[in-house]
Amino acid sequence: MIDPIRSPQFPLLNAPARPQAPAPAPANPTDGFSPSQGQSGVTKVQQQPPQDNGYPRPMTEAEKNDFKSWFPALDVETSQVTHEATPQYNCISWTTGNTKSWDWPPSMYGGDPKEAFVQYYTDRGFTPVSSEEAGAIGKDKELVAYWEDPNGPTHGSVSGPSHGERWESKCGQAAQITHGRDELESDVYGKIAGYWLKTGEGTKIVREIPLEAQQRIDTKLAMRVLTVNPKVARSFQEAYGEWQAERSSPKMAMSSNPADYLKGEGYEKMMALGKDALPLWMEKMRAGDFFCQYGVQQLTRPEEDAFQIKGPNPQPELKPKEVRCSEQDKANQVMVQWLESQW
Repeated sequence: MIDPIRSPQFPLLNAPARPQAPAPAPANPTDGFSPSQGQSGVTKVQQQPPQDNGYPRPMTEAEKNDFKSWFPALDVETSQVTHEATPQYNCISWTTGNTKSWDWPPSMYGGDPKEAFVQYYTDRGFTPVSSEEAGAIGKDKELVAYWEDPNGPTHGSVSGPSHGERWESKCGQAAQITHGRDELESDVYGKIAGYWLKTGEGTKIVREIPLEAQQRIDTKLAMRVLTVNPKVARSFQEAYGEWQAERSSPKMAMSSNPADYLKGEGYEKMMALGKDALPLWMEKMRAGDFFCQYGVQQLTRPEEDAFQIKGPNPQPELKPKEVRCSEQDKANQVMVQWLESQW
């Protein structure tokens, strides 16, 4: 399929290697977090990481079946996998070159979802362009296609010098693939609703829990887990396994919206266990499952839309600037609040 915008003319090329991020800076004692890059805690958005050996590669038969079932227009014989499935980052963060976090603008900026995407890309050095302007832009520049369905924003794909001669998408927590511009048009992602051109340097704050706080969290967590009723613990583990299976289904795995992962019988069973299972939710979140933060928030919030830990000394609600960050960073903030609470 010839792409009317940036039509391919050469075989797909491996993306050039990018430098690794510098080592973390010392902890910042004023906010309980340490910046992970740079002395100020603010770092330039990362570009595409070095490609692993063996990429790009053809899709497996199982991948062809999965992707074709949700994207009927996708030419799975031509499409190639440029990175394996991972929940570390999603399509939106990937369009800005960031492979360190899962970003979903509506949960970062609030308000109207479309306006949240405008703010997100503006903050990262992108400028909106028309379809006509996008068609005239050379392959030497980064161009993002923004997707919508009737319910709002769904996806982002990217084309540019580090993405070969086709478009490229990280499909939720599923694999990262190449495709023709419109080949992902479907009930899953809807269709392209606009374009953004990289015109400047964007910044983002990346914060990590200091080692000392991590050790305190682990100590407190180990003690709290021991207090959980064994029957509750067994039920939680069984329900968590169900939730994991539900989240691995192709349709859910291809979504970048965190709300889409908070569904299914497994999740409902976990929630039904109530606050007695909170240490187990925290344990999973500490192990890296940042989606668990929403279960923790729902079980501890004293009122609707409050982002805090309930206890004898409730922690303050996160300020707007504090939620303008990745899902991983918000999960870290929940853990730090929990550490300082009496729960």
